[in-house]
Amino acid sequence: MTKTIDTAHRATDAGEGPPRPSPLLEWLAATVLLLVAVALAWMTLVAYRPDWLRLASLKVEVLAILGLLTAALLLVSAVALRNTRD
Repeated sequence: MTKTIDTAHRATDAGEGPPRPSPLLEWLAATVLLLVAVALAWMTLVAYRPDWLRLASLKVEVLAILGLLTAALLLVSAVALRNTRD
């Protein structure tokens, strides 16, 4: 006879309950992802109109995009990790 373990009931039986969502972390991740989408639209626009909406220098633009992408990767990873923990 095989025994199955239901992780949802096990957590409830132990008194821990399901993992609590972190609305602040999810809101922050969603905001950064929206900023990444805006940055993508901005990069597309600047590719066609190089004299419009430029930042101080190319180095600042590259660092801003890399910062946004890094923040998005870390925040989405944190939200995913938090939602998969028991």
